[in-house]
Amino acid sequence: DNAATLALKEPDRFNSELANVIAYGEDFPNEIAKQNHNMAPDKLLEWFKSARTALISSFHGVDPRSRLPWYGPDMSAASSITARLMETWAHGVDIADALGVRVIPTNRLFHIAHLGYATMPFAHLLREIPIPQVSIGVELIAPDGSKWTFGPPDPAEVVSGDALD
Repeated sequence: DNAATLALKEPDRFNSELANVIAYGEDFPNEIAKQNHNMAPDKLLEWFKSARTALISSFHGVDPRSRLPWYGPDMSAASSITARLMETWAHGVDIADALGVRVIPTNRLFHIAHLGYATMPFAHLLREIPIPQVSIGVELIAPDGSKWTFGPPDPAEVVSGDALD
């Protein structure tokens, strides 16, 4: 959240810090994590809440189409906030897994599932993997037992499973 806020409010400073981070190569997320790894759990939670509050405050009223620098290509403010949603969910699951806590799925997972489908071409481009030339659909069983479908009506390939998976 701090990085997204910095990218919005001080893009030049973000780009300067980005240059330092890039020097770590593919391991840069672990290097960033090392900066706060000695933080006590209560201080870590306090830091997270403070960063989230600043993020929400900073993005309130921002033109969703405005561009922000980022670790990959620049992105819109709307995409930045959407990415925060995904990152919070994904890392929340990581934390739950590390603590042996079961994630209780709800239909709010729809937003994450939709994001996963919608960003598939971008993920391929980012990893320099060819985008599939066949139509792909996704069929997921929602936590309430209903079915979520993404993609064209008659896709050539279908990925299916439980929404939480």
